[in-house]
Amino acid sequence: MKGVLVRLAFLLLLSIALTPAVQAELVTVALNDDVHFDYDGMYANDFHIEGSIRSANGIPPQMMDIMIFGDPGTGNWTVSNHTMVQLGPEEWWITVDFVTDGYISFCQWIHFGIDLLVDDYNIIADLRGWWTLDGVPIQPWGPSGPVGEVPVTGFWADDRGVIRPGFETLRISNDTGLPIIMPQLELSICSEMVPLEDMFVTGLGRPGEPSPLYPDLEWTPVDGLPGIIPPDSFFDVFLEDFGIDIPPGQFLLMRGQQLMDGAVSGDWGWFWEQHGATSATPGTISATYEILPLSGNLPFQIQHQLELFNNDSITPARRVAARLDVATGNGTFYGNWRRGFTNIAPGDSFYTQWPTTLPASPVVIGDNIFMISAEDVTPAPYNQPPYPASGDTAAVSVTVTASP
Repeated sequence: MKGVLVRLAFLLLLSIALTPAVQAELVTVALNDDVHFDYDGMYANDFHIEGSIRSANGIPPQMMDIMIFGDPGTGNWTVSNHTMVQLGPEEWWITVDFVTDGYISFCQWIHFGIDLLVDDYNIIADLRGWWTLDGVPIQPWGPSGPVGEVPVTGFWADDRGVIRPGFETLRISNDTGLPIIMPQLELSICSEMVPLEDMFVTGLGRPGEPSPLYPDLEWTPVDGLPGIIPPDSFFDVFLEDFGIDIPPGQFLLMRGQQLMDGAVSGDWGWFWEQHGATSATPGTISATYEILPLSGNLPFQIQHQLELFNNDSITPARRVAARLDVATGNGTFYGNWRRGFTNIAPGDSFYTQWPTTLPASPVVIGDNIFMISAEDVTPAPYNQPPYPASGDTAAVSVTVTASP
Protein backbone atom coordinates (compact mmCIF):
# COMPACT_ATOMS: atom_id res chain seq x y z
CA MET A 1 0.00 0.00 0.00
CA LYS A 2 1.50 3.32 -1.09
CA GLY A 3 -0.53 5.62 1.16
CA VAL A 4 -0.75 5.67 4.94
CA LEU A 5 -4.13 6.38 6.56
CA VAL A 6 -3.83 8.35 9.77
CA ARG A 7 -6.83 8.82 12.08
CA LEU A 8 -5.90 12.33 13.16
CA ALA A 9 -7.55 15.65 12.50
CA PHE A 10 -5.65 17.48 9.77
CA LEU A 11 -6.37 20.72 11.60
CA LEU A 12 -4.04 19.69 14.42
CA LEU A 13 -1.05 19.57 12.07
CA LEU A 14 -1.43 23.08 10.70
CA SER A 15 1.17 24.63 12.98
CA ILE A 16 3.48 27.31 11.63
CA ALA A 17 6.05 25.71 9.35
CA LEU A 18 9.65 26.78 9.78
CA THR A 19 11.44 26.31 6.46
CA PRO A 20 14.75 27.48 5.05
CA ALA A 21 14.83 31.27 4.99
CA VAL A 22 14.56 31.70 1.23
CA GLN A 23 12.17 34.17 -0.40
CA ALA A 24 10.18 31.95 -2.72
CA GLU A 25 8.33 33.11 -5.81
CA LEU A 26 4.54 33.12 -5.52
CA VAL A 27 3.11 29.74 -6.43
CA THR A 28 -0.22 28.61 -7.86
CA VAL A 29 -2.87 26.77 -5.82
CA ALA A 30 -5.92 25.90 -7.93
CA LEU A 31 -8.96 23.76 -7.17
CA ASN A 32 -11.68 22.68 -9.61
CA ASP A 33 -14.58 20.46 -8.54
CA ASP A 34 -17.43 18.91 -10.52
CA VAL A 35 -20.19 18.49 -7.90
CA HIS A 36 -23.31 16.42 -8.54
CA PHE A 37 -26.63 17.00 -6.78
CA ASP A 38 -27.88 13.49 -6.07
CA TYR A 39 -30.64 14.06 -3.51
CA ASP A 40 -33.91 12.75 -4.96
CA GLY A 41 -36.90 15.01 -4.34
CA MET A 42 -34.80 17.94 -3.04
CA TYR A 43 -33.73 21.28 -4.54
CA ALA A 44 -31.05 23.92 -3.93
CA ASN A 45 -30.14 27.30 -5.36
CA ASP A 46 -26.95 28.15 -3.45
CA PHE A 47 -23.59 26.42 -3.06
CA HIS A 48 -20.88 27.31 -0.57
CA ILE A 49 -17.21 26.34 -0.26
CA GLU A 50 -14.77 27.31 2.49
CA GLY A 51 -11.35 26.33 3.78
CA SER A 52 -7.96 27.53 4.98
CA ILE A 53 -5.01 28.56 2.82
CA ARG A 54 -1.41 29.27 3.82
CA SER A 55 0.98 32.00 2.64
CA ALA A 56 4.31 33.10 4.14
CA ASN A 57 6.35 36.26 4.68
CA GLY A 58 3.32 38.43 5.40
CA ILE A 59 2.02 38.07 1.83
CA PRO A 60 -1.75 37.35 1.81
CA PRO A 61 -3.17 34.89 -0.73
CA GLN A 62 -4.15 36.59 -3.98
CA MET A 63 -7.43 35.46 -5.55
CA MET A 64 -6.64 35.28 -9.27
CA ASP A 65 -9.81 33.74 -10.66
CA ILE A 66 -13.16 32.22 -9.65
CA MET A 67 -15.41 30.35 -12.04
CA ILE A 68 -18.83 28.69 -11.82
CA PHE A 69 -21.21 27.14 -14.35
CA GLY A 70 -23.97 24.59 -14.10
CA ASP A 71 -25.84 21.86 -15.90
CA PRO A 72 -28.23 23.28 -18.51
CA GLY A 73 -31.55 23.87 -16.81
CA THR A 74 -30.07 24.90 -13.46
CA GLY A 75 -30.18 28.62 -14.25
CA ASN A 76 -27.43 31.23 -14.39
CA TRP A 77 -24.81 30.70 -11.68
CA THR A 78 -22.82 33.65 -10.32
CA VAL A 79 -20.41 34.40 -7.46
CA SER A 80 -22.54 36.12 -4.82
CA ASN A 81 -19.76 36.68 -2.27
CA HIS A 82 -16.19 35.78 -1.41
CA THR A 83 -14.20 36.71 1.68
CA MET A 84 -10.68 36.18 3.02
CA VAL A 85 -10.06 36.52 6.78
CA GLN A 86 -6.62 36.20 8.37
CA LEU A 87 -6.51 33.59 11.15
CA GLY A 88 -2.83 33.79 12.03
CA PRO A 89 0.55 35.01 10.74
CA GLU A 90 0.48 32.61 7.78
CA GLU A 91 -3.11 31.30 7.59
CA TRP A 92 -6.25 32.73 5.98
CA TRP A 93 -9.87 31.50 5.90
CA ILE A 94 -11.51 31.70 2.48
CA THR A 95 -15.26 31.53 1.81
CA VAL A 96 -16.87 31.59 -1.63
CA ASP A 97 -20.65 31.62 -2.16
CA PHE A 98 -22.38 30.77 -5.45
CA VAL A 99 -26.03 31.39 -6.33
CA THR A 100 -28.32 30.65 -9.29
CA ASP A 101 -31.45 32.39 -10.50
CA GLY A 102 -32.95 28.91 -10.98
CA TYR A 103 -32.76 25.63 -9.06
CA ILE A 104 -30.64 22.49 -9.13
CA SER A 105 -32.35 19.14 -8.64
CA PHE A 106 -31.63 15.41 -8.66
CA CYS A 107 -28.89 14.20 -11.04
CA GLN A 108 -27.78 17.71 -12.09
CA TRP A 109 -24.36 19.24 -11.50
CA ILE A 110 -22.28 22.39 -11.13
CA HIS A 111 -18.59 23.02 -11.74
CA PHE A 112 -16.65 25.58 -9.73
CA GLY A 113 -13.00 26.64 -9.70
CA ILE A 114 -10.74 28.76 -7.48
CA ASP A 115 -7.25 29.93 -8.44
CA LEU A 116 -4.91 31.61 -5.92
CA LEU A 117 -1.31 32.77 -5.67
CA VAL A 118 0.48 32.19 -2.36
CA ASP A 119 4.01 32.48 -0.99
CA ASP A 120 6.00 29.41 -0.02
CA TYR A 121 3.11 27.03 0.76
CA ASN A 122 0.76 24.77 -1.17
CA ILE A 123 -2.01 23.87 1.24
CA ILE A 124 -5.81 23.89 0.96
CA ALA A 125 -7.09 22.48 4.25
CA ASP A 126 -10.32 22.17 6.29
CA LEU A 127 -12.21 22.22 2.99
CA ARG A 128 -16.00 21.90 3.20
CA GLY A 129 -18.77 22.45 0.66
CA TRP A 130 -22.55 22.37 1.11
CA TRP A 131 -25.86 23.14 -0.59
CA THR A 132 -28.53 25.56 0.61
CA LEU A 133 -32.02 26.49 -0.53
CA ASP A 134 -32.60 30.25 -0.17
CA GLY A 135 -29.72 30.30 2.32
CA VAL A 136 -31.00 27.41 4.46
CA PRO A 137 -28.84 24.24 4.41
CA ILE A 138 -30.66 21.22 3.01
CA GLN A 139 -30.74 18.16 5.28
CA PRO A 140 -30.71 14.96 3.21
CA TRP A 141 -29.77 12.89 6.29
CA GLY A 142 -32.54 14.23 8.51
CA PRO A 143 -32.58 16.88 11.27
CA SER A 144 -29.89 15.12 13.32
CA GLY A 145 -27.47 14.51 10.43
CA PRO A 146 -24.94 16.66 8.57
CA VAL A 147 -26.42 19.36 6.35
CA GLY A 148 -26.10 19.21 2.59
CA GLU A 149 -22.37 18.42 2.51
CA VAL A 150 -20.62 17.35 -0.66
CA PRO A 151 -17.48 15.25 -1.18
CA VAL A 152 -14.54 17.67 -1.30
CA THR A 153 -11.02 16.94 -0.11
CA GLY A 154 -8.18 19.21 0.97
CA PHE A 155 -4.60 18.91 -0.29
CA TRP A 156 -1.07 19.66 0.87
CA ALA A 157 1.52 19.37 -1.91
CA ASP A 158 4.72 19.28 0.17
CA ASP A 159 7.83 19.56 -2.00
CA ARG A 160 9.91 20.80 0.97
CA GLY A 161 10.03 17.56 2.96
CA VAL A 162 8.10 18.91 5.95
CA ILE A 163 5.69 15.96 6.26
CA ARG A 164 8.33 13.31 5.60
CA PRO A 165 11.79 14.87 5.95
CA GLY A 166 13.78 14.55 2.74
CA PHE A 167 10.84 13.44 0.58
CA GLU A 168 8.04 15.02 -1.44
CA THR A 169 4.56 14.13 -0.23
CA LEU A 170 0.97 14.73 -1.30
CA ARG A 171 -1.39 14.77 1.69
CA ILE A 172 -5.11 14.37 1.00
CA SER A 173 -7.49 15.25 3.83
CA ASN A 174 -11.18 14.74 4.51
CA ASP A 175 -12.45 17.58 6.70
CA THR A 176 -16.15 16.98 5.98
CA GLY A 177 -18.63 15.37 8.36
CA LEU A 178 -18.99 12.09 6.45
CA PRO A 179 -16.65 9.42 5.06
CA ILE A 180 -15.35 9.94 1.52
CA ILE A 181 -14.36 7.29 -1.01
CA MET A 182 -11.69 8.17 -3.58
CA PRO A 183 -11.70 5.33 -6.13
CA GLN A 184 -9.44 7.07 -8.67
CA LEU A 185 -6.49 9.46 -8.46
CA GLU A 186 -3.89 10.30 -11.14
CA LEU A 187 -0.87 12.63 -11.04
CA SER A 188 1.10 14.44 -13.73
CA ILE A 189 3.82 17.09 -13.99
CA CYS A 190 3.32 20.01 -16.38
CA SER A 191 5.92 22.60 -17.38
CA GLU A 192 3.29 25.31 -17.84
CA MET A 193 0.42 26.55 -15.72
CA VAL A 194 -2.95 25.21 -16.84
CA PRO A 195 -5.62 27.97 -17.00
CA LEU A 196 -8.51 27.52 -14.61
CA GLU A 197 -11.03 27.07 -17.44
CA ASP A 198 -9.01 24.09 -18.77
CA MET A 199 -9.09 22.25 -15.44
CA PHE A 200 -12.22 20.35 -16.43
CA VAL A 201 -13.22 17.23 -18.36
CA THR A 202 -12.90 19.15 -21.65
CA GLY A 203 -9.33 20.22 -20.84
CA LEU A 204 -7.55 17.73 -18.57
CA GLY A 205 -10.00 14.85 -19.02
CA ARG A 206 -11.03 12.12 -16.56
CA PRO A 207 -8.79 9.40 -15.10
CA GLY A 208 -7.87 6.78 -17.65
CA GLU A 209 -8.38 9.15 -20.59
CA PRO A 210 -5.98 11.34 -22.62
CA SER A 211 -6.20 15.04 -21.80
CA PRO A 212 -8.15 16.63 -24.71
CA LEU A 213 -6.26 19.96 -24.67
CA TYR A 214 -2.97 18.59 -23.29
CA PRO A 215 -2.43 15.26 -25.07
CA ASP A 216 1.29 15.13 -24.18
CA LEU A 217 0.63 14.93 -20.45
CA GLU A 218 1.63 11.59 -18.92
CA TRP A 219 -0.72 10.60 -16.09
CA THR A 220 0.40 8.21 -13.33
CA PRO A 221 -2.34 6.29 -11.48
CA VAL A 222 -1.99 6.18 -7.69
CA ASP A 223 -2.61 2.68 -6.41
CA GLY A 224 -3.04 1.67 -2.80
CA LEU A 225 -5.74 4.27 -2.16
CA PRO A 226 -7.65 3.65 1.09
CA GLY A 227 -11.16 2.30 0.61
CA ILE A 228 -12.65 5.02 2.81
CA ILE A 229 -11.20 8.29 4.12
CA PRO A 230 -12.94 8.81 7.49
CA PRO A 231 -14.01 12.29 8.62
CA ASP A 232 -11.20 14.46 10.06
CA SER A 233 -8.43 12.23 8.73
CA PHE A 234 -5.92 12.12 5.91
CA PHE A 235 -3.65 9.84 3.95
CA ASP A 236 -0.24 10.51 2.43
CA VAL A 237 0.99 9.71 -1.07
CA PHE A 238 4.79 9.54 -1.21
CA LEU A 239 5.55 10.87 -4.68
CA GLU A 240 8.88 9.04 -4.96
CA ASP A 241 6.98 5.74 -4.88
CA PHE A 242 5.36 6.69 -8.19
CA GLY A 243 8.38 8.23 -9.87
CA ILE A 244 6.96 11.75 -9.43
CA ASP A 245 9.16 14.78 -8.72
CA ILE A 246 8.06 18.45 -8.66
CA PRO A 247 10.90 20.44 -10.27
CA PRO A 248 11.11 24.14 -9.40
CA GLY A 249 8.98 26.23 -11.74
CA GLN A 250 6.73 23.32 -12.76
CA PHE A 251 3.27 22.18 -11.67
CA LEU A 252 1.80 19.08 -10.04
CA LEU A 253 -1.57 18.23 -11.60
CA MET A 254 -4.16 15.90 -10.08
CA ARG A 255 -7.40 14.48 -11.33
CA GLY A 256 -9.69 11.98 -9.65
CA GLN A 257 -13.11 11.02 -8.38
CA GLN A 258 -14.57 11.37 -4.90
CA LEU A 259 -17.79 9.95 -3.48
CA MET A 260 -19.58 10.72 -0.24
CA ASP A 261 -20.00 7.38 1.54
CA GLY A 262 -23.32 7.46 3.36
CA ALA A 263 -25.24 9.94 1.23
CA VAL A 264 -28.83 9.05 0.36
CA SER A 265 -28.06 8.58 -3.33
CA GLY A 266 -24.26 8.47 -3.26
CA ASP A 267 -23.25 12.10 -3.91
CA TRP A 268 -20.15 12.16 -6.08
CA GLY A 269 -18.04 14.29 -8.39
CA TRP A 270 -14.78 14.69 -10.31
CA PHE A 271 -11.97 16.99 -9.21
CA TRP A 272 -8.88 18.61 -10.74
CA GLU A 273 -6.06 20.25 -8.75
CA GLN A 274 -2.96 22.27 -9.66
CA HIS A 275 -0.04 23.05 -7.34
CA GLY A 276 2.97 25.08 -8.39
CA ALA A 277 6.38 24.01 -7.09
CA THR A 278 8.12 26.16 -4.53
CA SER A 279 11.39 27.56 -5.88
CA ALA A 280 13.71 26.57 -3.06
CA THR A 281 15.30 23.16 -2.40
CA PRO A 282 14.53 21.61 1.01
CA GLY A 283 17.32 22.31 3.49
CA THR A 284 18.88 19.95 5.99
CA ILE A 285 16.65 21.25 8.78
CA SER A 286 13.05 22.38 9.23
CA ALA A 287 10.68 22.81 12.13
CA THR A 288 7.21 23.66 13.35
CA TYR A 289 6.62 26.38 15.93
CA GLU A 290 3.30 27.36 17.50
CA ILE A 291 2.08 29.56 20.33
CA LEU A 292 -1.41 29.25 21.82
CA PRO A 293 -3.39 31.34 22.48
CA LEU A 294 -2.44 34.17 20.11
CA SER A 295 -4.22 36.82 22.19
CA GLY A 296 -5.64 37.44 25.65
CA ASN A 297 -6.26 39.84 28.52
CA LEU A 298 -3.31 40.31 30.88
CA PRO A 299 -2.15 38.43 32.79
CA PHE A 300 -2.46 35.18 30.83
CA GLN A 301 -0.37 32.13 30.03
CA ILE A 302 0.81 31.07 26.57
CA GLN A 303 2.18 27.69 25.53
CA HIS A 304 5.12 27.37 23.11
CA GLN A 305 5.54 24.22 20.99
CA LEU A 306 8.71 23.77 18.94
CA GLU A 307 9.78 20.76 16.88
CA LEU A 308 13.10 20.65 15.01
CA PHE A 309 13.53 18.19 12.11
CA ASN A 310 16.60 16.60 10.55
CA ASN A 311 15.75 16.32 6.84
CA ASP A 312 19.08 14.66 6.00
CA SER A 313 18.96 10.88 5.66
CA ILE A 314 22.69 10.08 5.26
CA THR A 315 24.54 11.94 8.02
CA PRO A 316 24.73 10.04 11.36
CA ALA A 317 23.29 13.14 13.06
CA ARG A 318 22.77 16.85 12.40
CA ARG A 319 23.37 19.41 15.14
CA VAL A 320 20.67 22.09 15.21
CA ALA A 321 20.92 25.28 17.24
CA ALA A 322 17.92 27.51 17.89
CA ARG A 323 17.32 30.76 19.71
CA LEU A 324 14.23 32.74 20.61
CA ASP A 325 14.28 36.56 20.49
CA VAL A 326 11.37 38.64 21.78
CA ALA A 327 10.18 42.15 20.94
CA THR A 328 7.55 43.20 23.49
CA GLY A 329 4.53 45.39 22.95
CA ASN A 330 6.35 48.59 23.99
CA GLY A 331 9.29 47.89 21.65
CA THR A 332 11.76 46.43 24.17
CA PHE A 333 14.00 43.79 22.56
CA TYR A 334 15.25 40.71 24.41
CA GLY A 335 17.85 38.83 22.38
CA ASN A 336 18.60 35.17 23.07
CA TRP A 337 15.71 35.00 25.50
CA ARG A 338 15.89 31.23 25.13
CA ARG A 339 18.54 29.23 23.26
CA GLY A 340 20.14 25.79 22.92
CA PHE A 341 21.19 23.06 20.54
CA THR A 342 20.58 19.37 20.03
CA ASN A 343 21.79 16.45 17.91
CA ILE A 344 19.05 14.83 15.80
CA ALA A 345 19.29 11.39 14.17
CA PRO A 346 18.61 10.99 10.41
CA GLY A 347 14.95 11.59 9.60
CA ASP A 348 14.16 12.19 13.26
CA SER A 349 13.01 15.24 15.19
CA PHE A 350 13.31 16.94 18.58
CA TYR A 351 10.18 18.28 20.29
CA THR A 352 9.87 20.62 23.25
CA GLN A 353 7.19 22.76 24.82
CA TRP A 354 7.10 25.26 27.65
CA PRO A 355 4.72 27.80 29.21
CA THR A 356 5.21 31.56 29.58
CA THR A 357 3.06 33.90 31.66
CA LEU A 358 2.61 37.38 30.22
CA PRO A 359 2.35 39.65 33.30
CA ALA A 360 0.01 42.55 33.85
CA SER A 361 2.67 45.05 32.77
CA PRO A 362 2.68 47.96 30.30
CA VAL A 363 5.78 46.41 28.74
CA VAL A 364 3.77 43.63 27.06
CA ILE A 365 0.59 45.51 26.15
CA GLY A 366 0.14 45.32 22.37
CA ASP A 367 1.81 43.02 19.85
CA ASN A 368 4.58 40.84 21.29
CA ILE A 369 6.72 39.25 18.56
CA PHE A 370 8.41 35.91 19.29
CA MET A 371 11.13 35.19 16.73
CA ILE A 372 12.68 31.74 16.30
CA SER A 373 16.00 31.41 14.44
CA ALA A 374 17.46 27.96 13.75
CA GLU A 375 20.75 26.93 12.16
CA ASP A 376 22.41 23.69 11.13
CA VAL A 377 25.72 23.82 13.09
CA THR A 378 26.83 20.23 12.39
CA PRO A 379 30.63 20.11 13.00
CA ALA A 380 33.37 18.40 10.97
CA PRO A 381 33.70 15.78 9.64
CA TYR A 382 29.91 15.45 9.19
CA ASN A 383 29.54 18.81 7.40
CA GLN A 384 31.97 17.83 4.64
CA PRO A 385 31.56 15.59 1.56
CA PRO A 386 29.96 13.14 1.16
CA TYR A 387 27.70 14.74 3.79
CA PRO A 388 25.73 17.96 3.25
CA ALA A 389 27.35 21.17 4.42
CA SER A 390 26.15 22.85 7.59
CA GLY A 391 24.88 26.41 7.61
CA ASP A 392 21.23 26.06 6.54
CA THR A 393 19.12 28.56 8.46
CA ALA A 394 15.43 29.12 9.12
CA ALA A 395 13.41 31.88 10.72
CA VAL A 396 9.79 32.55 11.64
CA SER A 397 7.92 34.93 13.91
CA VAL A 398 4.67 34.59 15.84
CA THR A 399 2.77 37.59 17.20
CA VAL A 400 0.84 37.40 20.49
CA THR A 401 -1.48 40.33 21.19
CA ALA A 402 -1.93 41.28 24.85
CA SER A 403 -4.73 43.56 26.07
CA PRO A 404 -4.91 45.25 29.51
